[in-house]
Amino acid sequence: MSSGQGRRHHREHHPLHRFISLLLMSLLIGTMFGIWLGFNPSGLMAATYIEQQQNTTRALNAALPTLGLVCILLTAAIAVLTRNDRRARYLLIAAVICLVAAGFITRFSNQPINTQVMTWSAQAPAATGMELRDA
Repeated sequence: MSSGQGRRHHREHHPLHRFISLLLMSLLIGTMFGIWLGFNPSGLMAATYIEQQQNTTRALNAALPTLGLVCILLTAAIAVLTRNDRRARYLLIAAVICLVAAGFITRFSNQPINTQVMTWSAQAPAATGMELRDA
């Protein structure tokens, strides 16, 4: 295989990598946005809030961080492979920075709260828990 064929082969797969990255990031960010927008706890009874949060945490606590890590690694790899387009490379790097920031916020802010909520009982909600909910 000549070097021209190798470069052409590499370029043919680059759009596929970008598509996969965009698809996975869309799933990740769409889920995050849906939770932020749709899980407004105001007006919920304490038991309903606790059950909702516990079910969501059980369903997403492993899946979203894993999806986030895949998005970070894939986008970083695409940024490294994007050598000839500085603007695209810098936008990809900015996306990686945003994903890493979201990961740190999730890990050090949201997950400790989720851990605490998982200990609550829907049948006997703690008054301090509802204060945290409404804060």
